[in-house]
Amino acid sequence: HYYAGAPPGPSIIAIPAYLLLKSVTAVVPLSVFDQYDKAYYIRDQLGGVSAPDSFVDAYPFSEFLVAHVFLTALIPCLLSSLTSVLLYQILGWVGIKDWRRMAVAILYSFGTLTFFYSVRFYAHAESSFFLMLAFCLLFASRHEQISARWTTPVAGLMLGIAACMEYTIAPIMTAVGFYVLLGSDRRQWIAFGIGVSVPLFLLAAYQWICFGNPL
Repeated sequence: HYYAGAPPGPSIIAIPAYLLLKSVTAVVPLSVFDQYDKAYYIRDQLGGVSAPDSFVDAYPFSEFLVAHVFLTALIPCLLSSLTSVLLYQILGWVGIKDWRRMAVAILYSFGTLTFFYSVRFYAHAESSFFLMLAFCLLFASRHEQISARWTTPVAGLMLGIAACMEYTIAPIMTAVGFYVLLGSDRRQWIAFGIGVSVPLFLLAAYQWICFGNPL
């Protein structure tokens, strides 16, 4: 069996884009990169010095490269852009002038590590988006921009999805949880908890099936 070396979230949300790519590549052959030196790429660039010739010959380099570019454009790039939009919106809710929040959004997009992780298929852009979306929903409902009746459980769901993208966001999840506890009633606590628990339950089931342990 082969497993991703990261949480399953990014792979799962990439499935629709991957299926779209497969439908295209079934018609259009990927021969543009066939002349690339796969042995150099695997043994020198990736460090697979002991990779046998049979593995090198069978390695689908063209498919991998096109899939990486295609999926990165549709997922990390897109979600990072949406994160900047959410940041721009939140700054507007607290009264920041348009040109200043535009400057902050541009600085966030191109002047931080966000840009680095937006052009590679890592989990950082995805987890940042779902974290920001969860906080944005909670912040909007707290300041009566939208109804808290449905935003609280949806925010919990988004936070749980963020956990399925990247485990290291646990401290930020805790902070968002305190944000809910300090400004919501018991009914919203329950709704938020249910929302968070659904993705975490699925993540635990994934871990159990693959590794025999929910943790």
